[in-house]
Amino acid sequence: MTLMQKLIMWQQDRAKKDHLEPYMVLQFNTIKEIVRLQPKTNMDLLHIKGIGPVKVRKYGDELLRIVRGDGVTRDFAQKHDSALDLFSEAQMVNDAAVMSENPEKKKLLFNKETGEILDDTHDAISVTTFVTMLDTTLRANFESVRVQGEVVGFKRNASGHAYFEIKDRESVLRCMVFSTRYDISGVALSDGMEIIITGYPNYHKQYGFGFVGITVELYGEGALKKAYDDLKKKLDAEGLFSIERKRELAQLPQRVGLITSRTGAAIGDFTTNVGQYGYTIIFHQSRVEGAQAVDDLITALRVMATKELDVLVIVRGGGSLESLQAFNNEKIVHMIANFPVPVIAGVGHEQDETLTTLVADKGVSTPTAAARAVREGWDQCGEYIRSHEQELLRNFEKQLSQKKDIIIDHEKFLINNLHMIIADARELFVRFMYGVHKMTSQLYGMHHHIDERQSRMIKSFDRVVNRGQHHVLRRSEQLEHFYDKMAHVVQSVLNRGAQIVAQFGKSIIQSKTNIIRIEKMFLHVDPRRQLALGYSITKTVTGVVIRSVHDVQKDDDIIVHIVDGTIKTKVLE
Repeated sequence: MTLMQKLIMWQQDRAKKDHLEPYMVLQFNTIKEIVRLQPKTNMDLLHIKGIGPVKVRKYGDELLRIVRGDGVTRDFAQKHDSALDLFSEAQMVNDAAVMSENPEKKKLLFNKETGEILDDTHDAISVTTFVTMLDTTLRANFESVRVQGEVVGFKRNASGHAYFEIKDRESVLRCMVFSTRYDISGVALSDGMEIIITGYPNYHKQYGFGFVGITVELYGEGALKKAYDDLKKKLDAEGLFSIERKRELAQLPQRVGLITSRTGAAIGDFTTNVGQYGYTIIFHQSRVEGAQAVDDLITALRVMATKELDVLVIVRGGGSLESLQAFNNEKIVHMIANFPVPVIAGVGHEQDETLTTLVADKGVSTPTAAARAVREGWDQCGEYIRSHEQELLRNFEKQLSQKKDIIIDHEKFLINNLHMIIADARELFVRFMYGVHKMTSQLYGMHHHIDERQSRMIKSFDRVVNRGQHHVLRRSEQLEHFYDKMAHVVQSVLNRGAQIVAQFGKSIIQSKTNIIRIEKMFLHVDPRRQLALGYSITKTVTGVVIRSVHDVQKDDDIIVHIVDGTIKTKVLE
């Protein structure tokens, strides 16, 4: 596509948006100067005749983008491809070409019925100018027309473009469809077929009046059904419907692509039933009815193929075979078969069966069923968790009951040991106190005996002296022997007391060890330890443990025991 063609297409579209004549946007001579100079900045535009500050402010950025080569989108170019292939640049100049042959720049008036130029000079215009004016007028008033008729003289040239006529009882219309548009329509035309062709009229300088088709549809339920059966048979022979080629859906999909109409009921049915599982839903709007929906679906599939998805969902509601034709298009079927991730198709109702549904990895009858297919893995996972939760609670209750019995046995054992320890301690204490009392009595008796001995010794001192040295020594030895005996008795009593105290200490240590071991055993089986891990025990208000959903009814009061207290709540459902 040349720069001249891009600028003329922009001029025409801009004129339509601003409700102006094309020459009022830019004159043809100005467009030629832009092509020649190829300006890079707004200052460059100001140096071109016919562009002033006002037009630079209004159109400058758009014109510079077109000159750079990024001002024409793919959709815009496709919209005008037919005109570019059929007509030369001169044919697209339209009103701007007329102005180029009108150096006085007088405003030209046209008779809308005859196309006659009405001005003061009554000068004649060229054939090219008139044909261009006629073509412009036709396309301006008939941008998109649906025409029904019977195909006559169908043929395709070497480039794949289709040429044919359609007729009714009174008239014949010459038509052509470019190869890309013909292939996308997915209809194999032949003479005698009744079709609806959508496009626009044009007047070619050599070939005269004709009709450029954008989409082609079969007309009539019988023709549609035959085309459907033929294509189904062909695709089935290619193996596109075989079970072996279908892919398993992701068990827990998170990124879901959705293609459907923004305004239809299908999107509501899907989003309402897909569940709240934290999906990221990437939506692409598409028409879902008629031949024009084919372009939207192809674009949507191409865009979605570039996204990071776990599954793609295509949905729409039910309808007639004619309204579902976009989902029986061969190109769309192949794109779904080759899509990077598994595809779920929920098109129509129970009685509808489209080729899109057959080729999808998961074909269901409604948008609601498509939503259930997406959430199936999540629902199963939830049921799995609930089942294991119940099993965990049952095992916990069982273990709790067993541990409770063990605790009771250990409690009895501990109480008996404590009683024995207390009894041993009491006996040891009594024996100790008895030994102390006995030792005290012995010491007291010995002290009294010593006092008596001392008194006697004093009284008999004189006699001892008189009896001589030998007698004194003998008494002294006796006294020393007595004191030794007394010391031995005292030491014996002290040793016995020490033994009693040591034995008492060992008993206390052993009792402490037993108490610590039993305390650890209690802590290990303590239910509060399980509650601290995040578990809870749910009971009725009467204290009965709830082990199943069947143990309660709606509006029952229940009590949930957790680690730091209880929660009283009510069963809602």
